[in-house]
Amino acid sequence: MKITVVFSIILFLFLSSFCFSQPIAKKVILKIGKHDGFYRIVFQYDEDQLKIEPEKNNKIKIYIPENTELEFQNKIIKEGEIIKNFSIKKYNDYFILNTPQFNDYKIYKIPSPFRVVVDIFSPDNADKASLAVLIIDAGHGGKDAGIVHENLAEKDVALILVKELQKKFSQKGIKNILTRDSDMEISIKERLQFLNKNEKSVFFSIHFSKDDSFKFYSKNKELNEKFFPILKSKISQNYSEPFLIENIPVYGIKDPDKKIFILEISKKLMTKEKNKLNKLVENIVESFQEYMKNDKNSKE
Repeated sequence: MKITVVFSIILFLFLSSFCFSQPIAKKVILKIGKHDGFYRIVFQYDEDQLKIEPEKNNKIKIYIPENTELEFQNKIIKEGEIIKNFSIKKYNDYFILNTPQFNDYKIYKIPSPFRVVVDIFSPDNADKASLAVLIIDAGHGGKDAGIVHENLAEKDVALILVKELQKKFSQKGIKNILTRDSDMEISIKERLQFLNKNEKSVFFSIHFSKDDSFKFYSKNKELNEKFFPILKSKISQNYSEPFLIENIPVYGIKDPDKKIFILEISKKLMTKEKNKLNKLVENIVESFQEYMKNDKNSKE
């Protein structure tokens, strides 16, 4: 009897040791979203170790670290699977994702959590691929709460607003990325790293004003002369607060050629109720649409 018990304990310890010695596979989380005129493909991983290479024949090559699995909708992807009109094939150290036809793409890297975002555009939407990439920044975050009004922190309301903007821009087929999509602290330098070298990129940061007014801060002549009047006109149709234009106050944003602006919104609009932000979201999106349309027409 004692021998049986001792043997069982030894066997249990051996098996436990064997199990725990096996490396636990890490996961790359794959997300795919279809928008008006483009697909957005997101690869999320806990380290900056991914290498993504779009190819001309409507394929995307994905190099992933050793002992790593690719997961889509809580399921590990196996060779030859079909996911949302995409087929995928697994090789030794990479995957090939076969996509619908595309003739243009944009790649972005986003930290915390680390993600590689690939937007692919179909031939029928080549004009949309040439539009500006909008980099939408929710001001403050983490320990930096910003102003507090009626027990609401600026960082939280700004995040709600930029997520609504992202949703609406994506529905309109306008490329965009967020500098943060959670309550995290990011330095000005890190935020500005999102500014794509493409001259058509626009970076704008959402804040709330300490008083009951709207303020537009920028050093860029084109934004001041062409975009600000459109935005002011649309917002003034729905809100009676004054709308002022100022030089950008943030240290480190010196280049007047970079299309960067800060939009401060009246503190009266600090709310977590999305329906109360709808008009403002529509005004901002419509302003960009008109600005882009005017810019495109002036170059034709």
